[in-house]
Amino acid sequence: MSTFTELLARYNSVALRDMYITDLEREDLDRELNELLNIIGRNSSADEADLKLLQLGQFQELLSILCFQCKLTLTNYQRELVRRYDRWDDREERMRCFDEIKSETFLE
Repeated sequence: MSTFTELLARYNSVALRDMYITDLEREDLDRELNELLNIIGRNSSADEADLKLLQLGQFQELLSILCFQCKLTLTNYQRELVRRYDRWDDREERMRCFDEIKSETFLE
């Protein structure tokens, strides 16, 4: 089970005030985020990568909840995703972000 999946399950099963994230989980999330971006970047088109871009949006949504609702500390990399990909529900925004991911300028 991925750290993302574990945190999502934890969030869905505990009270907001009881939510937590460990330093190791933060590191794992950075690794999982990087892996997802690499997978997206290997696609030849935004249409081909759209399902993974939607997964990236789910990742961003959970991180936003952890940051703003649970008041948990995120890494700089995670905070940048929260900031840069907040309109992932908009197809045009996903396409724009895909171009940045391909050019490796998305989360600099």
